[in-house]
Amino acid sequence: MVARLRFLLPTLLLTLAMTPGARAQAPTPAPVSAERLDQARRHMDEGQSLYARGRFAEAAQAFRQAYTVQPFAAFLFNEAVCHEKAGDSEQALATFRRYLTADPNPPDAEALRARIKRLEEAVARGAASTAPAPPAEARNDAMHSLLVFESNPPGAPAQLWHRAEPTAGPFDPAGPNPGWK
Repeated sequence: MVARLRFLLPTLLLTLAMTPGARAQAPTPAPVSAERLDQARRHMDEGQSLYARGRFAEAAQAFRQAYTVQPFAAFLFNEAVCHEKAGDSEQALATFRRYLTADPNPPDAEALRARIKRLEEAVARGAASTAPAPPAEARNDAMHSLLVFESNPPGAPAQLWHRAEPTAGPFDPAGPNPGWK
């Protein structure tokens, strides 16, 4: 279970805190079809399973299929990580760039741009990344996961919390929650 959590962490944790004024300025995203979401989730699960078994090229294909079904940027990030782990620097670079186009301001933008620069240098040298990328735990950017949130009524304010300190106690909706952000 811990290994699975490590694999999934850090997930793409989003903080959704929207005021009514901000909501009025933002376009309402198209509703996500439950059928398409389930199909994308199956591809994502397959990709994560293949990744965990070291079958990176196949995992990249599964994440590409997930993105085709439901274009969530996290699927592009995961596909790029798989290409990098498989030693395909050119494809990893192209897919990381597509990810930045789909999500121009990801929370890990600085680290991602450094990673892209490293890949650009490898491609310029003509060096296919035959050595796999460092272990995900060491990079702290393993895979992004998927979180779909729908509010009722649409546009209602919401917050998503994550444990920022490993020693933080259980989350209490009515409490101050030290160690949670």
